[in-house]
Amino acid sequence: MKTVAAVLTICVMLLLGFMGCSKEEPPAPPPKKPQRIKIVKPPKQQEPETQKAQIPGEQEQEEIPAKEAEEDKAAVVAETPKKEIPKKQLEPVKPLGREEKPGQMPEKGVVAEKAEEVTAKPTGVEEKPTQKLKKGTEEKKTEEEEMDAYYIVKKGESLYDVASREDVFGNKLKWPILYRLNIDALANLRTEGDVVERALPEGLKLRILNPDEVEKNLEKRPNSRWVVNVLSTTTNEEVVPITMTLIKNEYSAYLTSATVKGKDWTRLRVGFFTSKEEADAQGKKIRDLLHISDLWSVKLGPMEFAEFAGY
Repeated sequence: MKTVAAVLTICVMLLLGFMGCSKEEPPAPPPKKPQRIKIVKPPKQQEPETQKAQIPGEQEQEEIPAKEAEEDKAAVVAETPKKEIPKKQLEPVKPLGREEKPGQMPEKGVVAEKAEEVTAKPTGVEEKPTQKLKKGTEEKKTEEEEMDAYYIVKKGESLYDVASREDVFGNKLKWPILYRLNIDALANLRTEGDVVERALPEGLKLRILNPDEVEKNLEKRPNSRWVVNVLSTTTNEEVVPITMTLIKNEYSAYLTSATVKGKDWTRLRVGFFTSKEEADAQGKKIRDLLHISDLWSVKLGPMEFAEFAGY
């Protein structure tokens, strides 16, 4: 009896529950199979040569998520080496006598040589004071050497006085050498016996010969030992005018002294010839010029030759 009552009770409760649920909205239909939503990515700017190359053997993927694409891009940028800006290169030097064609590379080592040249001697650098001092010393030395070949006449000095000076010739009888070397400056002198004792113009610049020039002249006349003895006299009145005449006619006239039987003589001679025949031929010309008959040729000894042949 209790069992039948319990079954009836359950049936009543089920009926009541069914009637309460019938008043609610019907449940939503079961969802259909979800559709795959395609994500549309914004257009991507193409960068040159940054696309990751596909590894052979792997399957192609339909799409690369945006996050993975950004990671791949960062990896590519990180692996790309930075291009260093080269330092300013030296301008290549063109070799002398060779032209470079447009686009042609300079020869190997030219840039290095240019760099060494720039380092060794920079352009525009002034000379050191020591170099200027050295140049000034050389110029001064050259001027002094040039002045050694001249003599400036002092007040009251004559041809005798100048020729007698130790820094000139050291012998007054060598005045004909002064006259011959300075024929243009002394051309207006009168051809009189006492002209060699008269004062010359003060400050007159006279050409002389230094020892080196004398030595060179001697080397040019190793065998020219013959001379013409034109005149032998004891006075200047006769010998001075004749000597000046010979020099004006381009003869190498000189005066030397000799003592014969206790008497001093001045000899006027013209040189320098290589043989007696040559000296005799010049003697005839001098005889016709001066109208002097008493002259002869003579061969010099070593002492007289060394003393006068260099002038």
